[in-house]
Amino acid sequence: MADQPKVQSLDDVLRWLDKLDKAASVKTTGSWPMVSVLEHLAQSIEMSLDGFPQAKSAIFQNTAGAAAFAFSSGAGR
Repeated sequence: MADQPKVQSLDDVLRWLDKLDKAASVKTTGSWPMVSVLEHLAQSIEMSLDGFPQAKSAIFQNTAGAAAFAFSSGAGR
């Protein structure tokens, strides 16, 4: 699907997503696969409605935060 949508309304978005759903294949212009792009967009919209995560203190980031990150980054292996 080679078209780059120019959307100006929710109806335009829904029409483009319908075309995307029916396309035999989809390519992105960057290194992210389409599923990652769409997940990122969905998270951005959700966070803009619900609020973005608050940054934790440096002490938390360097102790419990670092341990949680190490655990979660190794979980996919």
